[in-house]
Amino acid sequence: MESAGSAGSAGLAKSAALKLSEMGERSKQLGSALRDPERQRRVILVIVCVALLLDNMLYMVIVPIIPDYLTDLENAQALRTHANSSLSRATRENLDIQIGVLFASKAILQLLVNPFTGTFIDRVGYDIPLLIGLLVMFVSTCIFAFAENYWTLFCARSLQGFGSAFADTSGIAMIADKYTEEAERSRALGIALAFISFGSLVAPPFGGILYEFAGKRVPFIVLACVCLADSVLVLTVIKPFSNRTRENMPVGTPIHRLMIDPYIAVVAGALTVCNIPLAFLEPTISRWMENTMNASEWEMGLVWLPAFLPHVLGVYVTVRLAAKFPDLQWFYGALGMVIIGASSCTVPACRSFGQLMVPLCGICFGIALVDTALLPTLAFLVDVRHVSVYGSVYAIADISYCVAYALGPVVAGQIVHHLGFVQLNLGMGLVNVLYAPALLMLRSVCQMKPSRSESNALLEEPPAGLYHTIRLEERRRARKGLCVTATNALPVDENGLFARSKSCSEESSGPEETPISAHSDSSTLTCEISTLPKLPVPDLRLTLDSYLRSVKHMVSETQFGKTRAAVEAFGRAGGVGETLQEQLREKRENTDNWVYDVWLEDMYLKNRLALPVNSSPALVFPKQPFRDYRESLVFAAHLILGVSQYKTVVDGKTLLDARVCKDQYQRLFSSSRRVGLQRDTLVTADGAHIIVACRNQFFVLNLTEGSCRLNEADLQAQLQWIYEQTRAQTRAQTQPAVGLLTADGRTDWASAREQLLKDAVNRESVELMESCMCVVCLDDRAGLEPSDANRASLMLHGGGQEKNGANRWYDKTLQFVIGADGVCGVVCEHSPLEGIVLVQCAEHVLKHIRSSSCKPISGRSASELPHPRRLVWKCSAGIQSALASAADHLQRLVRNLDMNVFIFTAHGKELIKQQKMSPDAYIQLALQLAFYRSHRRPVSTYESASLRRFRQGRVDNIRSATPEALAFAKAMTDGRTSTQDTEKMEKLRAAVESQTKITALVVAGMGTDNHLLGLREMAKEMKMEMPDIFSDETYHISNHFILSTSQVPTTEEMFCCYGPVVADGYGVCYNPQADRMLFCVSSFRESTETCSGLLVRELDAGLRDMMHLCMKHSDRRQQRQTV
Repeated sequence: MESAGSAGSAGLAKSAALKLSEMGERSKQLGSALRDPERQRRVILVIVCVALLLDNMLYMVIVPIIPDYLTDLENAQALRTHANSSLSRATRENLDIQIGVLFASKAILQLLVNPFTGTFIDRVGYDIPLLIGLLVMFVSTCIFAFAENYWTLFCARSLQGFGSAFADTSGIAMIADKYTEEAERSRALGIALAFISFGSLVAPPFGGILYEFAGKRVPFIVLACVCLADSVLVLTVIKPFSNRTRENMPVGTPIHRLMIDPYIAVVAGALTVCNIPLAFLEPTISRWMENTMNASEWEMGLVWLPAFLPHVLGVYVTVRLAAKFPDLQWFYGALGMVIIGASSCTVPACRSFGQLMVPLCGICFGIALVDTALLPTLAFLVDVRHVSVYGSVYAIADISYCVAYALGPVVAGQIVHHLGFVQLNLGMGLVNVLYAPALLMLRSVCQMKPSRSESNALLEEPPAGLYHTIRLEERRRARKGLCVTATNALPVDENGLFARSKSCSEESSGPEETPISAHSDSSTLTCEISTLPKLPVPDLRLTLDSYLRSVKHMVSETQFGKTRAAVEAFGRAGGVGETLQEQLREKRENTDNWVYDVWLEDMYLKNRLALPVNSSPALVFPKQPFRDYRESLVFAAHLILGVSQYKTVVDGKTLLDARVCKDQYQRLFSSSRRVGLQRDTLVTADGAHIIVACRNQFFVLNLTEGSCRLNEADLQAQLQWIYEQTRAQTRAQTQPAVGLLTADGRTDWASAREQLLKDAVNRESVELMESCMCVVCLDDRAGLEPSDANRASLMLHGGGQEKNGANRWYDKTLQFVIGADGVCGVVCEHSPLEGIVLVQCAEHVLKHIRSSSCKPISGRSASELPHPRRLVWKCSAGIQSALASAADHLQRLVRNLDMNVFIFTAHGKELIKQQKMSPDAYIQLALQLAFYRSHRRPVSTYESASLRRFRQGRVDNIRSATPEALAFAKAMTDGRTSTQDTEKMEKLRAAVESQTKITALVVAGMGTDNHLLGLREMAKEMKMEMPDIFSDETYHISNHFILSTSQVPTTEEMFCCYGPVVADGYGVCYNPQADRMLFCVSSFRESTETCSGLLVRELDAGLRDMMHLCMKHSDRRQQRQTV
């Protein structure tokens, strides 16, 4: 018996251990499942839907409970006081008022709190406010359960409004944030609305039944338990206190600015108007039913329950229609309001419970149409017109609902008492019908086009040349390199550039970004410019074939037939193409770089657009924590010393890496762009002074006095003197803001310059500006929130004349900006150099500043030094007119720029490298996917590739819009459900491989664009009739770069930005880091074809979809390897 018992015990123990093991395995599987982003989104949707369900059940569950409970309390009080349980009429009317106030208190407090919760949510994220809301709702529900007097119930109801302001707003905002694609967002928000509807409609019978059979406390205790369980899910799944993604999200647009946005105001008004019938009928319809149709208690209690089904149907219909016709969201909302209006008007005509169901179902169906159409539209409006942070905009939506539900319990009864139930319904119906046409205003936004009133045609013609943006090309310290020749076969590195190998029996010891040291020995140089290879002339047939392949999918078959005929005629044996090719080869033999001069003119010098935004890129430094202007002057002094030190390095030619052409370094501090009527020119002058711009005044600051160089204390003293001079200057001392002229269109500035130089004083001032090392701009506070997007915009245009836009000289190569508000960076005139040179200089300067003391130091007083010289300008009436015109043009440019800075934190380049892909090619593919999803077509794309390995090398274009990229974009968009993941992954790898091969050819000097440009300009030089290939429409389409992109990684905490290169295009600069990727996306607001917020939203969604695809493929590969 004992042995049998022992065996039984052992069996039980073994069974228990097995069960525990199975539970542990299931827990692990659940944990891994929750780590999957797609599943986590679904769990978050469930959590939010439960929170919204609870909130609306708590809102409506008191309807059948509290009036009866308060009546019982009053009867008991009357019995104790007067020995009579019946209530007087006055007492009953007073009780009705108390009940109305109690019902409305939630919405009123929610209305008051929402403006603050929206801002709070934007700052801390969505998860912590959701948890706060749930916990407050739990507390308020417990108070409801145990409250035994009116004022305790009133406090609990008000506290619920406080919790709802957090939970509702953050929940809806979280859904909008997690579901970035429009169709998915509409579906997710539709599900949330179904839960809201279900909670509102099922709560009264739920509360009434439990109250009748189990007492007042039970329904509230049940809801409190569900609320607590949802809070636990938030803590365990969302993990609000360990989630750090909010740190890298942009700062949301303030709620007051969103409120005055006309489109958001129209949506908010519609949400209020459409919910008024429901909010006003809920407290009045029961008494009307009792008076007109002798309705029973159960009929009055269940009057709204059948309307749940039409509400769900309305949500479903709208979601399906929005997925198929997303540009008609405004129409679905307007249709819903008309249905609400018609249904509201027919309510008083009903004479039975069955008849009443029809208009009430119509009201709920219409509300479903409006809510489901317009709630996603609010997120879309924020995406395309503001910053993609949703707390404040959904706080506005919550305010809209609260206005209706705060007025309903208080006002509706009074309207019925004084005007009648019929007049109430007719008025509500009429308001809805009359408001519906206002939604027509949203039509242009839903079609992703700004309204006509917003367009002012700033850019009436596209730029004449191409804008070559910047790329950082030095790789890691361990990589080794060769001087590249046309015949070198080099491997491609992680970013699509050539990896370095041994050269001249020496290895590179420089760090990743190749910093330049003042202590380097010039003996480390292994090559001079004369020993660098010349840029090869690519094979003509290779270029023509590559060109045809790059444009075939961009144009119609008919147009491509014309293009192919023109190309074949051009490349025919013995034809014009071979003649021009031979001339290029001859030019290569006689010059250092056969394309440099024509490239420089075409890309920059002949471009007549203004330099700010259109041409000059900027680097944005980290926001500086200046406490007062003195600290900004200390920063400026350190910066000037760092610049001076770097110039010494450049002048001494002590660059560590001699494998690249150093011409651009020589132009860094000596060049300036001189404007001309037809074309600009680059001039050089080696000055020993800098120009300090302060409050639109220019001062010459010599860095040496006698034989001594100014030290840090000297610089601080001089800058302090300049600052005080401009602060205390009289009107007579103030010089005209001539810097504005350099911000104007090049032809207008050229005309003004001719007038300006007629005076000898002006000529001397212009010469000092052109010959300075750089310009240091001491800016006043801009008065803008220092978000990444605002700082980037301020770097590009200074904020216009109203801010610091006149405190510039845009023709100078380097302008360092130090704002009193900590907004700092550097603006670069692009024609003398590429971004790699600018990045290296800026990183050297930032490292110098970081190693310097941040405190003011004493030195020679300003009186011991010759004061900086203020530049004087004599301006005629014509110049004054030109200044006014330039200021107006710059201000229009400021208004036109739409800048969006986006940090993608789900992964960085390390995850891409784990997939054995080039991060640069992968990101370019994501950009193609984002554009295709935004506009449903491929687009000519520019990505710059450095040619500095060749003599006088600048850049050529990597044409990223390949046929493979289009096939992948279509599979991920049009074939999202029909295409298998395996096929999508194959298309992804094919597109990445194609991009990498093209990059390899371009970096080797075998690119298409420069070659075609050289052939075209050679035909002009030989005075030949322009070949058809260059007058063909396809050639102009392929050179109209709507998507201008560039990778600019940095080792310091800064980022690069620039504007679009065409009026209907995007500028996209990206900085991939190990665990994140930063994107600066710009466009013009006046264009009806572009929207920065839209492209960013699709870029975020596309990157996540690509990540999920790669993760699924990796999981399957690991499973196969395990098997």
